[in-house]
Amino acid sequence: MKKIVFSLLGILLTTSSAFALIDHYKAIGAGQYTCPEENSQPCIINKYKTGEVHFGYDCLEDKTSKTSKYAPMIKRRECRVSPDPGEYYICEYADTKCSYIKYNGRNKISCKQKKKRELSKEQRKAMNNRIHQDVLAGNCRPMYPDEKTQDK
Repeated sequence: MKKIVFSLLGILLTTSSAFALIDHYKAIGAGQYTCPEENSQPCIINKYKTGEVHFGYDCLEDKTSKTSKYAPMIKRRECRVSPDPGEYYICEYADTKCSYIKYNGRNKISCKQKKKRELSKEQRKAMNNRIHQDVLAGNCRPMYPDEKTQDK
């Protein structure tokens, strides 16, 4: 009898934790979604092409929510949709290829070097500054060149 109870309890805990891990926003395209709230500021959700989802301060949901309030609203087209606010670029140099992603008020730079070498903190900072300046000057190409409009 104990084995049956423990087995059922194990199944119940496993399935309930699996539901908590569901990504409600996985099937939703990249963009900025403005969803209405009763008697409050609207909820602004940014879904970036990298797959990251950021909820605004006025949202009544976060990434750890087991159920989603806004994903069904987005699927029913109850939220206003704007293009993805992120900026995505690739900068190529003689021995390095870097990605530059700007979203949520931050810049994220990551590089792959053809020749493995360690860069000092000052060298990394100088490299990041150079990449930032090259992006501003238009010397880098878009990471997603074929996408003229937002994902649908």
